[in-house]
Amino acid sequence: MSAAAVGGEGSKARVRRLWLSSVGISAAKLLERRGGVSLKLAQVLSTRADVLPPEVTEQLRRLQDAVRPMPLNEVERILAAAYPGCLSALFEHIDLAPIASGSVAQVHRAVLAGTHRLVVLKLRRRTIRSALDRDVRLVRRVGHCLSSLPGFADIPFREALDAASEALANQADFSQEARHHREAGAYLAGNPQVTVPNLVRPLCRTDVLVMDYVSQATPLGSHASDRVNREATVLTVRALYGLLFDRGLIHCDLHPGNVLVRADGTVALIDFGYVAKLSPQVRQQFAEFFLSLVLGDGHGAARIAIDMASSRSPRFNESAFNAEVRALVENNTRRVACEFTIVGFVTALFAIQRRHGLRASPAFTGAILGLLALEGTVRRVCPGLDFQREALPFVIRAANGGSLQTQ
Repeated sequence: MSAAAVGGEGSKARVRRLWLSSVGISAAKLLERRGGVSLKLAQVLSTRADVLPPEVTEQLRRLQDAVRPMPLNEVERILAAAYPGCLSALFEHIDLAPIASGSVAQVHRAVLAGTHRLVVLKLRRRTIRSALDRDVRLVRRVGHCLSSLPGFADIPFREALDAASEALANQADFSQEARHHREAGAYLAGNPQVTVPNLVRPLCRTDVLVMDYVSQATPLGSHASDRVNREATVLTVRALYGLLFDRGLIHCDLHPGNVLVRADGTVALIDFGYVAKLSPQVRQQFAEFFLSLVLGDGHGAARIAIDMASSRSPRFNESAFNAEVRALVENNTRRVACEFTIVGFVTALFAIQRRHGLRASPAFTGAILGLLALEGTVRRVCPGLDFQREALPFVIRAANGGSLQTQ
């Protein structure tokens, strides 16, 4: 190949990278303007370099915690409404410049009066409820339309999107976020390596959450040491699997900005607004399915998929279905993060179910899809991690109806 050809290829590659980067910039601006669910979509996609070109995900990544902040007068109105006449008596200082700004809320550093305790105030955007309500209606309409299309009838789009929409709508409810925050904190209370910042409950309001400030911390994957990044990722994955399989809590918004790594390598999990909750029965069934996947037990995975199905057609052939699921599971067993993808696995599983007329339950589908952000983060920060294997102690206990939580 001539030098001119090589130079031409290099030039084309640079042009392509610049074009993709401009696409990412435009997409980020558009999704930021729309807000609500669109921003959540951007945050999930920013972790999926396996789905989108890295030039695009790099531009979307700023929307994890650097969304355009609220105007100063809006911040002042929220604070005045939350603490009428007593703001200065409660807080010695509030930094009006946000340290992070997300799709639902933004975060300000503050100092409690009389204690010098450093905290953060999470202020809910005043327009977020209407934005989420608007987007939830749109998402549900999309689900209904997809369910009526040929080839999609056996995929529970409508039910799964309804469940996702409910979880998204709940992000506007700080009281529910506070409950999930406290539950996660209580579960991890005995773990010195992974914590949840303590809420200052007497100061929490409808539009404001107050919690301890996590000092000297950076987002997951941003540490200069690969060893620290890997160890922090392992700690995070184990904590989240514990929350999922021991408590039925799925943190659906686990981008790196919501995992803070301190200087000593310990981890703090934040932002429990977009959390789904599984019933004990679904949690156990999902654990059994996951265990079958980890152990390469295709027959067990097929049996659980059948048991959890919401319906099956008269043409359902159980032996043929079992054979295809067994082949799928055996092909995906014990792959590391860079080889295994939930997106690919779920797509293949849905295709098998569709071919055989089996309709998956929305709760089961939602539990699998709830791991997408976690998978994307692991693939970017620690691609060699076998995160199926990391789940094994938790799924074994949950599949047997127990919990690993210290009593």
